[in-house]
Amino acid sequence: MKISEVPQEVAGLLRQAGGFTDEMIEALDPKMVKLMAKVPEMLQYDVVMDCFESTGCTAGIRAGNKIVMNAFGILDKEKTDCNVCVWALANLPFYLSMVWDRFGEGIDPNGMWWNTIECIDTGPFHGGVGKTYYKIRLEKRN
Repeated sequence: MKISEVPQEVAGLLRQAGGFTDEMIEALDPKMVKLMAKVPEMLQYDVVMDCFESTGCTAGIRAGNKIVMNAFGILDKEKTDCNVCVWALANLPFYLSMVWDRFGEGIDPNGMWWNTIECIDTGPFHGGVGKTYYKIRLEKRN
């Protein structure tokens, strides 16, 4: 894709946020350029992981806690009300890919059928230590 075919607001965003060169921008798949045009809209939302069940979590995450980040997966420490465990986040990239896909196609990301994830620890009854489960939703930022 020629740099002249990329909307200037998209090229500017890529240059500013990611340090992209013209060569890098031209190498992008046209679908990615379409998706990048949705970034301002995506950044108006928080991704919220609401813990609804917790068994033996040594990070201290309990039912009722929430982990909050933007649509790029950047943690919002002020809105997150618990410790953040890497095991709890391990399945999140798959979910965020679906969020991005839905934004790119103009579909409500809260309408996903699969909106529940679990940490990857197997829990105390299956050779691990703890286990947590989360409902994932997008919430419009204030």
